[in-house]
Amino acid sequence: MAHGYLEMELNLVGEGEFEFQDLDVCPSACGKRACTENNECCHPECLGSCSAPDNDTACVACRHYYYAGVCVPTCPPNTYRFEGWRCVDRDFCANIPSAESSDSEGFVIHDGECMQECPSGFIRNGSQRVIEHLPCTSHLAQR
Repeated sequence: MAHGYLEMELNLVGEGEFEFQDLDVCPSACGKRACTENNECCHPECLGSCSAPDNDTACVACRHYYYAGVCVPTCPPNTYRFEGWRCVDRDFCANIPSAESSDSEGFVIHDGECMQECPSGFIRNGSQRVIEHLPCTSHLAQR
């Protein structure tokens, strides 16, 4: 019988010795998708497992992004990627406390992502905590 997605667990059995244990085998109809405990195919946006079949709100984890209780392939309009796995709105991004200092300028939105600082090669464009458009400009352009 052909099987689809195979989930394995790596167990330590001795010092420096490991063995694999089959945890779940999904039907071949699921392809690379995960499945429920009853071998029903999960929604394509689910990663690992799900509590209900073909339901983007029943995922244990999301393949791409999580927003408002739903696993989504991309962040919806007016939301931004954050921490590589979820989507947040502008207000959320503007109010993230900085771990470094209370005097911090705060997070920025750059290229659809809410991030703590501008990426390498860019500087903050203005002093606002979050700037909607072009928050970081290339420092090379200012020479």
